[in-house]
Amino acid sequence: MLFVHRSTFCIPNFFFFYFQLHAISERLRQPCPTLETLDNRFDFSHVLDFCCQLVSVTIKGNNDPIGTSNIIPNNLLFELSAFKTVQTLNVIGFPVSNIFSIGTLRTTVNSLNVHHAELEGITQILLCDDLHKNVIYTGDSHSWKKIVEANFSHNQIETIDEGVKLMPNIEHLTLSNNKIGALSNLTSLPHLSHLNLSANRFVEANDFHMKLGNIRYIDLSLNSISSLQGFSKLYSLEGLDLTANQVSDLSEIKHLSSLPCLENLILTGNPVAIVVDYRVRALELFGTRAAEICLDNEKPSQKELDTVAVLQAIRIVKEGRTPTLVPEATHFPIRN
Repeated sequence: MLFVHRSTFCIPNFFFFYFQLHAISERLRQPCPTLETLDNRFDFSHVLDFCCQLVSVTIKGNNDPIGTSNIIPNNLLFELSAFKTVQTLNVIGFPVSNIFSIGTLRTTVNSLNVHHAELEGITQILLCDDLHKNVIYTGDSHSWKKIVEANFSHNQIETIDEGVKLMPNIEHLTLSNNKIGALSNLTSLPHLSHLNLSANRFVEANDFHMKLGNIRYIDLSLNSISSLQGFSKLYSLEGLDLTANQVSDLSEIKHLSSLPCLENLILTGNPVAIVVDYRVRALELFGTRAAEICLDNEKPSQKELDTVAVLQAIRIVKEGRTPTLVPEATHFPIRN
């Protein structure tokens, strides 16, 4: 018997157990009963009508037997052709290879979230119902053109494979808690603006400007990056989260000082963050833009800006240049 659990938020968002979708799939494969039947036990139309109206679906797998049986939900196959208007699809804790038909979801889903599914590549989910899973030969019919955000965190992905190209309009991509150590296949995503790669295996960030387009926000927290040179030409970058990496040299921040759009920088948990006078010395490297930088989720105080102005004046003198008079409109005037 099929039980559907109503979401605690609003209709029509629903949560399905894996075996429930298997039951629906099995029923769809059977011949339809005669129209003259009066037995409500064979009336399947209400289930289909319900599925057709859903806009958000969460599917959760399970490796425990159902009741006292020997049936393991995660060993069952199912299809998703019953869903016609789903915009948000959440897949949690089961092998996506068990989905043998996506139905029309490629034309409706704009938010896709796949967690704890042991994905080794993005292609596995986007072409889960394709036998060969070859992006080159799939054609336009297999593209997920409406997806603007996708989250594939907590999987086993080591490389950003070509499957990502099947989401040509994606704006927000989350690949946190995987095993990725380098960027690839992202230059074909012209709309990508937010990239989350936290808790992966990045040791270096070389030439990111050649591997990304007009990116605005990057989260690389919980990695092992020590040099910031690879970010120096990401001129559209507005926010960079490097929490808990291995940046130890203050001079590395200089690589970010020429980024005209950068406003948010997080270096908490790096060795550099315990350097004496870390904040003012880091802000000083941004020159006249120091007041615009939110460092470690905190805007600079007026006292910090005054100190920054003094440090900048001292540096100018040491370099043998003549200090220019600071206009009254400056963000951080020197006070007597």
